[in-house]
Amino acid sequence: MLSSDEKVRMMQAYLLLYEVEDGLRKTIQQRMSSIYGPHWFDNAPTSQHMKPLKTAFQNLTFSQYETYYLRVYPVFSHSLLFFTHLNILYPLRNKVAHHHCLTTYEFQMIKRSSRFVLRELHI
Repeated sequence: MLSSDEKVRMMQAYLLLYEVEDGLRKTIQQRMSSIYGPHWFDNAPTSQHMKPLKTAFQNLTFSQYETYYLRVYPVFSHSLLFFTHLNILYPLRNKVAHHHCLTTYEFQMIKRSSRFVLRELHI
């Protein structure tokens, strides 16, 4: 059974991760739409001579935002440190999503990396 401190830590971690994931999704949609138009999901790959994704944007996983958008399209230019912080968050996000208790250190990593990513996204 989780202590009250552990419960609070898990709830706060979930909220931070939600904010990052939602922020990434919104940033990608806004930037892609502003460059490639309202049908960016279909237009962008064609303009970059790539195959369109078979998975709908809203069904992509957290890490796929990086793989399919942030590292591919020139509309995004993030630092190596930004991607380092995203890569710190991926396994911790999975741990929270599967209700595995976080250590204090892991929670601090989520707080630090989430803040960095959100700052870079200007959120």
